[in-house]
Amino acid sequence: GSILIRFGGPEGNPMVFNFTGVRVFDYNITDEVVWGVDVGDTFIYDFAEKSHDDYTNDTTSNGPKHKFAGEIKINVTKFNETTIWLEGNSLGDENDTTPMVFQGVFADVYFWNFTENAFVLEENDYLIGAANNFYPVLLRQEPQFVIPISANQTDFEYIFNPDVLKNRNMNFDEMSILWGSNIILFKMWNSTGTDIVDVRINATNGVFMNSLMSSDWDFRYYELKNMTYIDWAVEIGDYFYFKEFGGEGEREIRVTVLGFDYYFDNLSFFFDEFLKMPLPVDQPELQFFSVVMGIVHHWDPETETWVPEYDSNPTGPLPGPPPPMFRPIAAANKYWAIAPPMLKESSPILLPNGTTGFDPEFQNLFDLMGNMFDDISYGFDWVVLKNITANKRMQYNFSATTGMTTYIGGWIYNYNEYYGHYSWDYFSAYLEMSVDLFPTLNTIDLQSLWVSDILITAEISVSAPGSKFIYALNAINPVNVPLPMGDELCFLDLKITDHSLLIANITFDVTIPSYIDLSTKYLYFYAWNMGNSLSWNGAPQEFYDSITYNLTANSLRFEIPMEGPIMLLVGISFGTEPPVTEPGDFTLTSDAGNPDADGNFILSWTASTGAESYSVYVSPTYISGESQLLAPLASNITGLTYPITGLPNGTYYFVVVAHNSAGNTLSNNLEVIVGTGEEIPGYDLLIVLVAFVSVSAIIIKKRRKL
Repeated sequence: GSILIRFGGPEGNPMVFNFTGVRVFDYNITDEVVWGVDVGDTFIYDFAEKSHDDYTNDTTSNGPKHKFAGEIKINVTKFNETTIWLEGNSLGDENDTTPMVFQGVFADVYFWNFTENAFVLEENDYLIGAANNFYPVLLRQEPQFVIPISANQTDFEYIFNPDVLKNRNMNFDEMSILWGSNIILFKMWNSTGTDIVDVRINATNGVFMNSLMSSDWDFRYYELKNMTYIDWAVEIGDYFYFKEFGGEGEREIRVTVLGFDYYFDNLSFFFDEFLKMPLPVDQPELQFFSVVMGIVHHWDPETETWVPEYDSNPTGPLPGPPPPMFRPIAAANKYWAIAPPMLKESSPILLPNGTTGFDPEFQNLFDLMGNMFDDISYGFDWVVLKNITANKRMQYNFSATTGMTTYIGGWIYNYNEYYGHYSWDYFSAYLEMSVDLFPTLNTIDLQSLWVSDILITAEISVSAPGSKFIYALNAINPVNVPLPMGDELCFLDLKITDHSLLIANITFDVTIPSYIDLSTKYLYFYAWNMGNSLSWNGAPQEFYDSITYNLTANSLRFEIPMEGPIMLLVGISFGTEPPVTEPGDFTLTSDAGNPDADGNFILSWTASTGAESYSVYVSPTYISGESQLLAPLASNITGLTYPITGLPNGTYYFVVVAHNSAGNTLSNNLEVIVGTGEEIPGYDLLIVLVAFVSVSAIIIKKRRKL
């Protein structure tokens, strides 16, 4: 036969090709193909995919950042001859397609579903690889996972030569092949663009170990699972409690495990962008992490309810309130016991089961803090970091049995966006224990990892089930404020989740170690942050009067009233001096007329037992609590009177506050009407401004009995 071909277009010069065809009926185009996998073989890959229009994750030249990844399981099901229509494989137009027979490897593909905690079938008999005597692999966009072990470097160089790639509209002009006896490294890229294909193949079975395809439009990365085999010592439905202290005050959280998932990050980008340091040289830049997914609830002490964190930006329009936010509560891989990007989320909560403080994957993270701390020491289940120059310290403790964080606290050097500079900030968080309460009497021996020489037993009586006793007994002061008196003994954090079920006061029996002789030493009791004061409040005298001592057993018993929501951090110390208690109650009066004619009068008050000084406050509205005490008109008063002069017409409310080292006590509200009682516009603001600029503000602490 003959073929007429015109060169240079339809009007170009013709050339005739003569050919002779010979029929070979027994020719098999796939008879040289040999696979290194078999039916029943199973492979698991971690993967991350995104497209340019994935608005939940911005595209960058370094690949996607902060991407929740996935995991797929591939189970080989069959080998079958299949016809593939190939583009650019004929002498006609480059868009023409021609059929060619391939031997295909088919597999069932399963995707990991963290809510079901299992692999879920996605597709039956998916083509994971195809080859014939000419093509060792298909040139197509869909992911492939295997090549025949009969393929060789020459096959790849032929099929991936620049002319063939151009014919198939593939935007690559550079290629690299390293064909080893164990590993095959194959790479194509565009020298003037961002397109890249980078594959690592196991030469002994032809299975893809890594496969990266990236461009301005899409990103796809698969890695044969090897860095995410992590053993977590928690199960779906497990929950645990933490108390946190920091710049935003304190909060109680409950963490519930929802499932296990996977996370992907370009760590080179993360280290450069956020840590301003290079990734360790022995680590790959693209890393997957095994993730424990959970939901976090915050305790609302006023309503005694757990409030979930909400997703403020859920995917897609949803009616009604935002849904609860599912978030990673722990992430790790074979390089990191704590994924560095997780530190941007919160303090570490959980480590892989079996982690010790001597493991490189544990130390890797804390070694990164070498620019902040110049002395880092490790133990079996702890790390202590110190900045000798700044005299700052941080420590982290965890359970080597469960991987659970038990305590983290100290100083960390942070950038303060509000003030625009770096500063040392104090924080702490610790694990709490929980006990379900049942009718009627519950006797609970408090457990502690930190306190072994103090024995505390709680007796709690409730009328019905449904309430929990949540507590922590610590030897470490969790706040950066020392107890006002004595040597610190222990810190007891306690909460009742439904105080309405209590039918009696809570009783604590405490046995003190013998080196503190209760016949010669005093114990001091303080409560933290009463009335958002961010300070320690001493117990009132009536609390000390209610304590019963057993000097023979070196023990004591005290009670906490059952009235009102119970959420307390109690600090206990000891010393040789009697305890200083909050000032006693007292009464405020004045000699003002009713109404007062000229706004000149004298405030007088009775002495408050134990008071060291007094402050005077005024407000245009009734003062019902500490939140309305903005700044004092006068402070550090040691007498029992204070003159008021020149008040214009209006109604005023005065309160005097008695102070000492143990706390503060408010007097009664005193109403004074001057003239007609009608206010002069702007005078209230003037009072406040004068108070702020002329007198140092005093933080007022709410009084509450232990």
